[in-house]
Amino acid sequence: FAEHRYYGLSLPFGAASFTPANLSLLSVEQALADYAALLLALPAELGCRSARPSVDPSRPLCDTVLFGGSYGGMLAAWHRVRYPHLSLGAVASGAPVDFYDGVQSRFAAAVNRTFAVYGGKGSGC
Repeated sequence: FAEHRYYGLSLPFGAASFTPANLSLLSVEQALADYAALLLALPAELGCRSARPSVDPSRPLCDTVLFGGSYGGMLAAWHRVRYPHLSLGAVASGAPVDFYDGVQSRFAAAVNRTFAVYGGKGSGC
C-alpha cells in the first residue's frame, strides 16, 4: 500500500513538515498526484506491462486496480475520475464521495436522533 504524505514516515520536509507553509501540500489533489506518480513508476520498478495501450507509448503502464475504504476509498474513486488512464478500475468501500453540503447535517441529525432514542442510559450502548 502507498503511504499518504504527512502520515507515517512520509514527511516531505522532515521535522519542518508541519509548518503552515509546508502543510499547504497536504491536500487530496496532491495525494492523487502522488499516487499517479507511483503508478507511472511501477513498470520500471516491477517490470510489469499492460496489454492495453498507454496514452504515452514511451510510458508503459501496469494493469492496476485501486482499492480503498473510507478516505482511501474516496481517493480510489477520485483517482479514477482524475486519472482514468492509469488504472483499470477502483473498488471504493464505505467511501462517502457524495458527502456534500446539506448531507452532513442530515446525517448528523439522524445519528443524534438514533442516539437519543436508543443510546440513553441503561440501553447497553
